[in-house]
Amino acid sequence: AGRKIVELASQANFSMRGKRVLEVGSGISPILPMSLWLHGASRVVTCDLNPYFKEDIWIDSFQWLKSNKELVLESCEGIDQERLTEFLGDKQLCEKGKILSSLHRIGIDYLAPADARMLPFDDDYFDAHVSYTVLEHIPRDVLRDIFVEAKRVVRLAGVIIHEIDYSDHFSHSDKRISAINFLKFNERDFARLAGNKFMYMNRLRDDDFRDLWHELSLVPCVSEKRLSDEILSLLRSTVKPILHDDFSRKSDEDLATTESWYGFVL
Repeated sequence: AGRKIVELASQANFSMRGKRVLEVGSGISPILPMSLWLHGASRVVTCDLNPYFKEDIWIDSFQWLKSNKELVLESCEGIDQERLTEFLGDKQLCEKGKILSSLHRIGIDYLAPADARMLPFDDDYFDAHVSYTVLEHIPRDVLRDIFVEAKRVVRLAGVIIHEIDYSDHFSHSDKRISAINFLKFNERDFARLAGNKFMYMNRLRDDDFRDLWHELSLVPCVSEKRLSDEILSLLRSTVKPILHDDFSRKSDEDLATTESWYGFVL
């Protein structure tokens, strides 16, 4: 994900080197901020509404990185080798009780609980605003406010780059259901199944995000979509999947889009 963000930023003539980056949605371990820092960012702030950070998962990731240094260098050509060596040699970065303070020392700040709609930073403080598989877990009205705030804290000529996973996340672990299985439920029934802070999914489709970008006057400079051939075949078969009325009028392409990357230059 870090490599992809750097690649899309480069397509927009933007370099992460020496820049300040905000990640929305830290999750359980700040792996993406680490990647962006290794790609040259001067400071990365990662924020989350809930403090989900897990030291054991971070330590496992750190040890994997240490054991696979050459593979990482081969896979990510833009990584700063000097930083990587410094990073892997810092024992406090995998010492329980010292991880977050050590990350702060090198340029990675973990901010949770924090609301991405109301950030404690000055106007134009950041150069980039990013996330990976986060936006699908946030209600639309909150998303709008997050991007209004993004336009405040990101400087002119800065970038906004986000990836959205549109698939039914229950299908990731249950292969008996399709990636659009959750579109058969009405809003009330789906809220009963997944209306909690741990598994909330907004079920917005790609066209809903395009409408949101238009509403916010954000014009994508780079975008990539992944369409599922399996879902397209399912939608065009004689035995079509059951879809609730809220989704049945959407195009096959929007329904079959399982992932999108969007990048904007302010």
